[in-house]
This record gives sequence, C-alpha cells and structure tokens, in this order.
Amino acid sequence: MPNETNKIMKFKNFKNKEPVPLVIYSNIERELKDYDDDDTQTSNTQIYRKHKAFSVAYYLKSHFENRYRLKFRFYIGRDCLDWFVDELQQSAKYFKKFIIPNPELMNLTLEEENNFLMSTTCYVCHKPFLDVDTKSETYELNALHYYTTLGFAFDDMLKISNVELELLTDNNISLFIKKSIREGASQCSNRYAECKQQYVNTRIFLRLIYVILDHFNLHKDLPFCPEHLVPPTSDSDQPKLLSTLYDKEKYVIHYLAIQLGIVVRKIHRCLKFK
Repeated sequence: MPNETNKIMKFKNFKNKEPVPLVIYSNIERELKDYDDDDTQTSNTQIYRKHKAFSVAYYLKSHFENRYRLKFRFYIGRDCLDWFVDELQQSAKYFKKFIIPNPELMNLTLEEENNFLMSTTCYVCHKPFLDVDTKSETYELNALHYYTTLGFAFDDMLKISNVELELLTDNNISLFIKKSIREGASQCSNRYAECKQQYVNTRIFLRLIYVILDHFNLHKDLPFCPEHLVPPTSDSDQPKLLSTLYDKEKYVIHYLAIQLGIVVRKIHRCLKFK
C-alpha cells in the first residue's frame, strides 16, 4: 500500500523520453509435429504435438544509423535458432563499444550554457522552476521503453494531462472499493411463464406476481445490484455474477443508484470522494 509520502501518482518516467539505442524485430516460423517421445511424460498432461522452428527473420533498427546499417536478414533450416542466437551475440559485441553506461556530459558552448542557467521554465512541462526541479531537453515518449501498449498509453496520459492521482493509503478503503468492482453480468431472462399445474390456486399465484411487480417494476427484466453467488442449479462451487431479486446486505453501491427504486434499510458506512 502507498503511504502518505508516495501516494500521488504523476508522470515521473522522464528517462523514457530518450531514444532506445537498438531494437530488433524478429519472427520465427514453426510447424506442428507429432510428439512420439513417451519417456518425457512427467505429469498427467498428455503431449500430442510440438512446435519445431524452421525459419527465422529479423530486422535490427539502430540509433547509430550513421555508423551501422543492417537490412532485413533471414535464415531457413532446422538450425535456425542456433543461427539467430549467433547473430544476436555478434550484434551485441559490435554495439557494445557504442553504448556507454555512464556517458560524460557534452560540452556546451558559452551561449548554450548561459541559456541553460538563465532558463526559468522547464522544457518538459513548461512550468516555472522550483529549487528542487531539474531540467530536461527531451519531450516525447519512446514506446520502445514499454512492454505493453497499455503501459505506454497510461504513462502518455499522465504526461499529457499533467494530472496527479491520489492513491489509496488505507487498507479498509481499498477493500471497500475492491468489493464494489463486480465486472459484467450475463443473464438470460424469461419474459413468459406458464403454470402447468392444474391444482395450483390461481388467486394465490396472481397475488404473488402482483406483489413482485409492485416492488420491482422498474428493473424486473434486469435487476439492479448483481452479486457474486453460486448458481442454485450449478454443479460447481464457482461463484458467478448473478442478477437476482434477493435482499442485499452490506452491498457497496454509488448513492445515485439508490434513486432508481432501491429501498435502503440501513447504511453501514460511507466513503466520500471527489
């Protein structure tokens, strides 16, 4: 859980604005072969097929294009993976001399140094400098620093919006919010019911239907407040998100939803937020 000193989430990955020295785009083609080795069966899983690589293609994109250019390369053969590993090792040895872990600062001209020292706003966020602020000359994010598009998009949102999100620091509040997350519900509604028992008291049956419709007429087709329950006719103990007309107890819900015909008998606790 975050504490009071690090509860603010904002854009901090300024290093991800720097270009990536090297990136390799590769593809491995494989064919599906029958698996006939029974001696390696060490579990209850039965293996029938396995993938065997037969070709590799890759393209190495270098930030040092003035020193090294590499076109598209490929290899076809059963030893394609060994060839690919050898290609990576040779490339790593070659580019090692260009990538310096801790490079020395570049020498600025007198005019550049004066402009740097006299600047009053940040090049990144264009805000006035404080005593604890630092300066950076780069602005755009480089997507190659991120493993997923989701991570890149989220960091980009923090940078562009300049928003500061306050994270939860209390465990009880965190569980309170987590309980309100129920994802999506699936339901097949039966809009027509027929009583095939001829000895059922018709008056009692209609009275029961009348009472139900009187209380839940606003949301009888798709009841509000779904909750995780085990279906009564299920052979599994796995809970599902069900939409029922059961009474809810200690149910976390937004106060605006209460105005849609839900009767509240007791409020256990509230969480106020902006």
